[in-house]
Formats: sequence, C-alpha cells, structure tokens
Amino acid sequence: MAHRVRCASYLARCTALALCGMGLHWHASALDLTQTWSQARQQDATYRAAMYSVQATREAMPQAVAQLLPNMSFSGSNNKINLNKTENGVTQAPFAYNSANSTLTIRQTLFRKNQFAQFEQAQAQWVGSVADESRAEIELLTRITGYYFEALYSEDVVASTEKLLEATQGQLKAAQRFFDKGQGTRTDVDEVQARLDQVIAQSLQVKQQLLYNKHQLETALNTPVDHLARLDAAQFTVQAPAFDLQHFMNLAEVDNPDLALAKAKVEVARLEVVKAESGHLPTVDWVAQKSLSKSENLINPLATYLTYQTGIQVNVPLFSGGYTQSTVRQSQAYLDRERENLEQARRTLALQVRKEYQNITEGLLKVRALEQALRSAQQLVVSSQKSIQAGVRTQTDLLNALQREAEAKRDLSQARYQFLMAQQKLAVLTGATPLNATEEINRWLVSDAKPPVAQSN
Repeated sequence: MAHRVRCASYLARCTALALCGMGLHWHASALDLTQTWSQARQQDATYRAAMYSVQATREAMPQAVAQLLPNMSFSGSNNKINLNKTENGVTQAPFAYNSANSTLTIRQTLFRKNQFAQFEQAQAQWVGSVADESRAEIELLTRITGYYFEALYSEDVVASTEKLLEATQGQLKAAQRFFDKGQGTRTDVDEVQARLDQVIAQSLQVKQQLLYNKHQLETALNTPVDHLARLDAAQFTVQAPAFDLQHFMNLAEVDNPDLALAKAKVEVARLEVVKAESGHLPTVDWVAQKSLSKSENLINPLATYLTYQTGIQVNVPLFSGGYTQSTVRQSQAYLDRERENLEQARRTLALQVRKEYQNITEGLLKVRALEQALRSAQQLVVSSQKSIQAGVRTQTDLLNALQREAEAKRDLSQARYQFLMAQQKLAVLTGATPLNATEEINRWLVSDAKPPVAQSN
C-alpha cells in the first residue's frame, strides 16, 4: 500500500511538471484578450482570406468608373502587297509595294444604361464589402474569444482537479496511517485508493483537453502561447443588461453587419435586373478617330491619306433571339432569392439577439447561484473535516465534499465565461465594434495575475 501511495505522489509530480510544460507556470506578463485579437487579425488565415475577398470585391468600383471614362485605342498594320494588274487582256508587269495603316480612336460613353447601372451596383458592392469586413472581424473575435475562454476554463479545471488530487492523496495517507495503527479498516483504504485512481484518470484527461485548447489558440495566432491574462474573480461582477430586449432589437436592425450585407446584396441584385433590361435600349457614344494610311489605294498605291473624323454613334438592338428576355427573368429570380435571404437574415438576427439577451439575464442568475453553491461546498468541506475529528463523519464523506467543491468551481468558472461570451455576442450583434466589445471584457482580465496552479520550473 505504501508503494501505491508513492506511485500516486510520483504521478502528481509528473502532472505538475507537465503543467509547467504547457505554460501554466507563472510569468510576470500575459497575453490579454485585446492583444490576442489584435495578433489574430494579423495571423489568422481564415480572417486574412476574408480580407482578400473584401479587397477583390472593392475592385468593382474602379472597374465601373473606368467604363464611364473615355476609352482610347490604337491599331496599326504593315503589309507587303504584290499587285498583278490585267486590263483589256493585257497583263502589266507585277508591282510590289508596302502598305501601312494606323488609327487612333477615342470613344466616350454618352448613354449606356447597363454601364450606369454597373456603377450604382459597384457602389452597393462597396457598401456590402464594408459590412462583410465587419462580419469577418466579428467572426474572428467570437472564435478567438471562444478559444481564449476555453483555454482559461481548461486551466481552471486542471487547477481544481490538481487540488482534488492533492487532497485525495492526503486522505489516502491518513487512511493508510490509521489502518497501520489498527484504527481503520482495509475498506477505508481501498475506497480512498479507488477514488484517487479515478481522480488521476480525470487529471490526465483534463490535461489533454488543455493541450488541445491551447494548440487551438496557437494555431489561430501562429505563435506559441505561454500564459494568458486571467479573469479577476475577486473583482468580477455580473450585471443585468442596461436596456430591455426591444432596445437591442432596434439597434440590431440598424447596425448589424449581417443585415447590412443582406440589404446590399438585394440592391446589387436589383441593379442586375436593370442591367439585363438595358439590353432592349440603344447605346450612344461619341467617337473621334484619326487615321493615317500609306499605299492603301490600289488606284493610286503610292498615295498617303490622313483622315480626321468625329461624330455620334448609335447602336439600336433589334432582335437577339430571346437572350435579353431570358437574362431579365434570370436576374429577377436572383433578386427574389436575395429578398428572401434578407428576410431570413432579419429573422435569424432577431432570434440571435433574443438568445444572447436571455443568456445574459439567465446567466446572471446562474452565476450568482453557483457562487452560493461554491460557498456552500467549501463550508461542507470544513464541516466534514471537523466532523471526522469528532468521529461522526467518515473519509468518504470528506471525499464527496471535496468532489462537490471541485465541481462547483468548475461550473462557476464555465458560467462566468459563458456570461462574458453572451455579453460580447450581444454587443457585436447590435453594432458595437469588435475593439470596444473586446475591451469591455478585457477590463476584467488581469495580466499579472497568478494562474490557478503555479509551479516553478
């Protein structure tokens, strides 16, 4: 039995060393949430890909403007001509000469309905790209905050598990000591040993989860993460929303980027219908041209001509085989689709705002209830220890109390992080900038706080 106690102690030391290797040892400074999000904006591949997509979308604007500006082109040719002339049955001697032609053309759109619609469409796409950029930042913020809190929660679970492991080892030594003195039973020792084995297994499992959660964050940041700023539990207080649900609903309708993007897509689709319908309309251009030709006239092959011309060019479509009507119907179907998508986005947004508002109001009660539950669990541990000394409680009762305390700490930690996540989600859903939403949470984090398990290297 003493050998098993030593094995348990050895496993505990290995656990502590492993935790040090995972960055749970204490350092003077730590990466807070604002720094984490800022670094993720530079390194996260998903976010960077979204930014390149936004950049590509915005190129529609200069392209549309270019269609409305004067267009200048130049063409030229140089040919060698061999002339064989037969007149009245008489063949003249072959004549060879070089022919050259160059033309400079300037074209300015006066009326092209599709190009005017394309310019308006580019403006709508630019508005959509701004909303899309905000969406990408919010998605990154939500994801990074989730990774951050998952890592902190895993550290909390590891800490409480380690404390439970240490306490259980102490109980095993006490049970073994009582048994050796004839004051306890073999059953007491075996029961504590079984509980210790279970806690060791739990410790290994939560450490693996901590490793995964930290690697998840490191992948997004593209750099190792040593130590994170932690929630200042002593100063943290849960607060109810400052306004009612309808106020947040109204804010979301005006400022939510998902809704703004859906509205921009509807406008783009509407203008696509206008572009398709313009296939029935004439186009009007102003055209100026300068041409220089040398030896192009077979009547006078050695002559040089310099020509200037300017005028209005009108093109009237008459029949295209039904192509224009088909594109109009197709564009109208796309417009109806985007309108339905807008309505779905509006409904989804209302549901999300309601959900996060409830998560805050219900989370507030949950956190307060779990804070009381933790205090009760801690008092139960104290009472159980005193009752054991008085001989009215057993080691099993104390182990159960310690287990309940560890579970209460775990549940409270999770509830606090969920409450903060709900606050952040509601803020960004209703138009808050990611930076403001991050700093609102970051004020509860302490960079120089000591982690829950501090081990020296």
